[in-house]
Amino acid sequence: MTPDLKEIRCSSLHRFMTCVDHLKLHLREPQGDSEPAREGTAIGEYLSEMIRQGTETPNFGVNATNGYFVNDDMKFYARETYRDVLASAQGNQIETEERIDWMADSTTIRGQFDISFVVGNTLHVEDLKYGWGIVDVKQNWQLIGYAIGQHKRLLTKGIYIDNVVFRIHQPRAYHPEGPIRTWTITKDELIGYYHQVVAQVRAYHSGGALVTGSACKYCDAAAACPALNKA
Repeated sequence: MTPDLKEIRCSSLHRFMTCVDHLKLHLREPQGDSEPAREGTAIGEYLSEMIRQGTETPNFGVNATNGYFVNDDMKFYARETYRDVLASAQGNQIETEERIDWMADSTTIRGQFDISFVVGNTLHVEDLKYGWGIVDVKQNWQLIGYAIGQHKRLLTKGIYIDNVVFRIHQPRAYHPEGPIRTWTITKDELIGYYHQVVAQVRAYHSGGALVTGSACKYCDAAAACPALNKA
């Protein structure tokens, strides 16, 4: 019997869109957040408070809520990102750390974006990645998931968009395109990605398949995956 698919997190969408059947395997027990993940959460909280308080020196404790110490390097890179976001937003309201859950058939897609704002008819969705592992902005399903949810949320407020601009801020890791990378799509293309998620959810219930690829690196089901073991 196929396990019920109640929810998928935006951070897991890349894995799901690559290999629909990995969720049917026996998953290992969660090991808790890694050190880079805790560090990323901490700098994200600090940047969020900068935006909310409208200052480069926000009222912020020594540690983030996860207990991670926010050091001077993290503050420096958060400041750089803050200044760039302010320039891009052009005085428009900037939202940060907002939940944007949405439905794909009977499955809830859960997410909480770092930064989002609207300039004219363009939705901006931005993410700060503090780690060293390269994160590409193009075809980034985590950001696509955020944008789908934010688009639906904006529609309930009577705000309509024509385009979406995605940006990854990754200040420490080298990338030939630089520390800030941008990808732009149309609203219609975003809706197309939404339908791809819906189709993948339906594929999960109708059979699906195990597919190996880059998503295997962080897959909780890797140890029990016959396709990965065969590869």
